[in-house]
Order: sequence, then structure tokens, then C-alpha cells
Amino acid sequence: MLERDKHKYYRYLNDTRYTGDWTQWIQFFLQCVHLQAKQNVRLIQKVNDLYEEDLEKASALVNSHHIRTVVNVMFQHPIFTANMMAELTGLPEATVRRYLNRFEEQKLIFSDGRMRSKTYYYYNLLDQLR
Repeated sequence: MLERDKHKYYRYLNDTRYTGDWTQWIQFFLQCVHLQAKQNVRLIQKVNDLYEEDLEKASALVNSHHIRTVVNVMFQHPIFTANMMAELTGLPEATVRRYLNRFEEQKLIFSDGRMRSKTYYYYNLLDQLR
């Protein structure tokens, strides 16, 4: 809202300097904070919903009790390598690669297509955060 209403922001701010009128500026600022908080709550709900949906998809693709750990790391680091995933999950790299290959086949994640040192992208989350 601040971006959209910069002129109001500066007009009200100048009123605090020149006329001592803080009321309009404080009301405007609190309204902006309220709207931003509502947007953040919606974003958090979308991310929570995405987590549940993609955890379910991942669990259907890979039958392992470790899958929640892998998905948690994807949410903490939406751009990652197999080596990084193995380090963060404590799983063997071969196991991680097998999981990631299944995820990529089903388009849950995407890679840069390189043969070595492949980087994976969890676009479902990255798109939400943009």
C-alpha cells in the first residue's frame, strides 16, 4: 500500500512536521501495517497448504518415513543440490538422488539438467515467495 499511496504518506508525514498533525499519518501507517499483515497471513496459509499438498505427493512417490525430512529441507532450501540435501537430511546421497529423480520425473521439482553438480529448484515454493 505504501508503494501505491506514496503521495499520501509524504503529505501526512509533512503534516507532522509543519502542522504537528500526527493523527492522519499514524492512521495511514497503521492501515498499511494492517493490510501488509493480512497479505502475510494469506501467504503463510498458501505455503502451509502447499506443504501439505506436496508432502502428500512426495509420500505417494516415495515410500519412506524419511520423506517428510526431505520435504522439510526443500521448504528450507528451495534451491539445492543432491549433496546438500544428503548433508541436511543425513540420508545417503544415493538415496537422495533416487528420491530427487522421482520428484523430477513427476515435476515436483526441476533441475538445471546438468549431468554433474545438478542444481534442483522447488518452483512451487519459489513461485509463492515471489
